Amino acid sequence: MLAEHYVFDMFIIANTLAFICAGLSIIILMYAGVAAIDIRTRMIAFIVSITFVASSARSLGAAFAFGMYVVLTPAACTTAIATCAIMVLALADIVLFVWVLATGQVMLLKRLGVARAWWRLPRMILAFLLMQFWPYIVIAGLLLYTKIRRAH
Repeated sequence: MLAEHYVFDMFIIANTLAFICAGLSIIILMYAGVAAIDIRTRMIAFIVSITFVASSARSLGAAFAFGMYVVLTPAACTTAIATCAIMVLALADIVLFVWVLATGQVMLLKRLGVARAWWRLPRMILAFLLMQFWPYIVIAGLLLYTKIRRAH
């Protein structure tokens, strides 16, 4: 019955992405704990694992919001919208991390000089935002793809 709703499709995509990211984070974290692997590879594996954990949590939050919306809308539309609006607060950590990243990059700009490093700050912030928001981009992209495919 819900399969015809685009919000349900978004729930399924977000839930699947959360599951995949969680699984990948566990598999990659195992490499970070193997003593036979060199320390540089282990550190990279740990950082990649943390990135997948964060992506899984963001996807799970999106799945929760979409699931609540699709279930609550017929009975309590205002509550459904309020739930989705409150879920936006889960992104507050990104503002904090962008602030910390920008502060560090501004300090580096002062040390290197603006002429040598002016491009670092916007590039670092853009890379960080893409790393944090890629699950939402994938969810929206797959939804757009399914919507276009259904139209034909």
